Formats: sequence, structure tokens, C-alpha cells
Amino acid sequence: LLEQLEKEIRGWLKYSVAERILTMAREKFQKERQPAVIQHATTSFKAITNGEYTDIFATLGEETIKVIDKRGRQKTPDQLSRGTREQLYLALRLGLIRNYQTSSSIILPVIVDEITVNFDPGRTLNTLSLFSDLSTTHQILVFTCHEEIKNKIKLAYPNAQIEDVSSYK
Repeated sequence: LLEQLEKEIRGWLKYSVAERILTMAREKFQKERQPAVIQHATTSFKAITNGEYTDIFATLGEETIKVIDKRGRQKTPDQLSRGTREQLYLALRLGLIRNYQTSSSIILPVIVDEITVNFDPGRTLNTLSLFSDLSTTHQILVFTCHEEIKNKIKLAYPNAQIEDVSSYK
């Protein structure tokens, strides 16, 4: 019985080591081989959140995305606050825009409406700074009825052309 037990333990150890090696290889692959859209989105999300979130990744074999905060904790979008979740989705859209820009000769305008309404002031400014950077290659149209957003646009991008359409009939 002892001999049989030792044989079973050795077999279990082999499978445990193999499972750990496969898990580590999968994690490394996921980290290093994310699609370009996710890579671009990660850069934007990190900038919007001022480094609070450091990574976005699409889980291999699943149709989900996860984010990693600066403490190394993984979170799904439903575990984020509404504002942070909207920032994540904006970052993914910016990732699509950047990816499309590099893979196509067509550069489309970017149009957003009240995109920062659920963002705190710091993240609003970070987002508008990203739009300022994006404006070097794209036309950006930001619609807002908030005077403070207009002021932050001027702060983030002093050369922005601001049109007040409230007086148009």
C-alpha cells in the first residue's frame, strides 16, 4: 500500500507541476500577446486614471476583459464604479480609434457627447488631455452643455476652437 501511495503521490506531483507551468505560460502569453486595440486602450486607461489602473487584458478563451489596479488586483468591469467603467469603455474606444488609424489610411473624426459627465475633475482633465493628443491626427468634436467642461477643454488644449451653439436657431 505504501508503494502504491508513493506512486500516486509522484503522479500527482507531476500533474501539479505541469498545471502550474501551463498556468504560468498562459499568463505570460496573455500579458505579452494582447491585441493592439487592448494595448492602445491600456495606455489610455492608465492615463485617464492617473495610474490607478495599470493594465487591461482580454482573458484567453473567454469573452471578457479585466483590469489590474496599481495594487495588482484584478477586477471585471462590473466591479468598477460607474465613472471608472465609463472610462474603461472610453479607453477601449480610443484603442479602436488608434488601431484603426494605424491599420487604415482613412482617419475619421471623433465625436463625443457629454463623455466626462460621470468623471471626477482630475480624470476629466486627463481625458481631455488625451483628446488634445488625439487631435494631432483626428478632428475631435466634443459636445457639452457644461461651462466647466468648456473651461477644462481650454485648459487641456488651449488651441481648441470652442463654438457655443446655444444661441443658434
